[in-house]
Amino acid sequence: ALINRRLEAKARAGGSYLLAQVQQEDVSRSADGTFVAVTPLTEDWRSALRDVRAVIADALERAPTQEEIDREAAEIETAYQIPVEQQMLIPGSKVADDLVGALDIRETVAAPNDVLRIFRSSKPLFKPEAVLAHTRTLFSGTVTRALLVTPKQGEADNAALRQAMLAPVVADGSVRLAAKPVRFDELPPIGAPGKITSLAPTGLLGIEKVEFANGVKALMWSTPDGPGRMTVKVRFGGGTDHTPPRLFAD
Repeated sequence: ALINRRLEAKARAGGSYLLAQVQQEDVSRSADGTFVAVTPLTEDWRSALRDVRAVIADALERAPTQEEIDREAAEIETAYQIPVEQQMLIPGSKVADDLVGALDIRETVAAPNDVLRIFRSSKPLFKPEAVLAHTRTLFSGTVTRALLVTPKQGEADNAALRQAMLAPVVADGSVRLAAKPVRFDELPPIGAPGKITSLAPTGLLGIEKVEFANGVKALMWSTPDGPGRMTVKVRFGGGTDHTPPRLFAD
């Protein structure tokens, strides 16, 4: 999670790749592998590979800060807490699929409450040096394999890929995140509430439509699917209404 967030920050800062991700997976309990996927931004796949390897190299050299660890742990805890709140809504088919999947790899399943409890009990173990040691374990395999998929034949060969994988890289620590946590009481005031000009039901699934004097429109829908949760989706602009007709013709 730490590396993936840094890879995302690198891409947003003008990196040479569109997307990169690291994932550890114990495939069918027969191959414990660390997988790195890279999608270059242009045809220059060598630069994309070098940038990703540089971010990983930094993660292998220096331990992360406790602040970085706490941020990722908070997101993971939220992901484990959601099933606890929604466990009464989990379809029986999903429970059955989870049971079959666990049986296939000779394991068992745990209730959402137990998963959350186990995670919370392990949080004190998430220390910088422990995370660094685990990161080094993830990238200390017995074999390294690379697969390059190109849109055109002849853009690369086995020798070029091998050379790019073995080329030395300089650790890139420029995308380590050290942002100070922001509290709601530290944010500037939102301002005076807007004036509602219209509030009426849409006649569909109990959805209500609200219109404000400044042109903002909102659709409000209360459902029993997420007890104790509120989801907000925001869209800017006028959508297809503000798109020139010629674009559709083209």
